[in-house]
Amino acid sequence: MGNGSGMTSRPLGWVTFVFVAVLASCAPNDVNYTPIPLSASPSTLTFSAPGITQAVTLSDPGFRGTYTVEGCAGIVTMGAVANGTLSVTSAAAGTCMLTISNTSTSTTVSVGVTAVHGPEI
Repeated sequence: MGNGSGMTSRPLGWVTFVFVAVLASCAPNDVNYTPIPLSASPSTLTFSAPGITQAVTLSDPGFRGTYTVEGCAGIVTMGAVANGTLSVTSAAAGTCMLTISNTSTSTTVSVGVTAVHGPEI
């Protein structure tokens, strides 16, 4: 379609497509996060009885996403990772391995819970 100025106008959909395509082509160059191996401290948790809570500190400089924590069902319970710290509470006797992951790397924490029994009557 001409408008008398010698220029051709384009439908708005075309302009939107070009704008989105330009943004998409720039996105990979704007990512500043380089994966660094995730680490946990301590890497081993030992509980002497159920009902005890300990903290695991995660180190993953630059990562701003969500962590996934898997493993140890029935032996410990975990809260969400908050400010780089995972709270782990013993629930029952046993041993297991927690796997903590982000989008590009993971680490493990060994867990052992012993049940302390009182004197038998």
